[in-house]
Amino acid sequence: MATRVEPVGVHPVEADEPCHLVELLIYDVDGPFDIGSFTQETPGEPEHNWQVPWDEVVLDGAGEAVISDPSWSGVIRIAFFFHCLNQHRPLTTPFGDVVLPLQAPRPQRLASLQYEAP
Repeated sequence: MATRVEPVGVHPVEADEPCHLVELLIYDVDGPFDIGSFTQETPGEPEHNWQVPWDEVVLDGAGEAVISDPSWSGVIRIAFFFHCLNQHRPLTTPFGDVVLPLQAPRPQRLASLQYEAP
């Protein structure tokens, strides 16, 4: 089966610049992938200036705890901070574009993921 990405949530983060916590489920994973290749087009900017994930983590299946040594197979749940996210544009991933849901308050289970500026 082809690897596919499903958005779980987009949550605003208090920061000096616009920032969101993005959570995704990635299905049918069959090996490590580069989370840094997830991006979003910024019209008028060259691709090397587009935003990429910051401070990314792999979470357990319930999205409650960070996994330090993921298996990189089956279903992977990731979360990352993303600066200047445009919710009207898809997130580009190595597995295809992903339409993001509207932002919502961060669930309590993600409270341990604290934003630190780059």
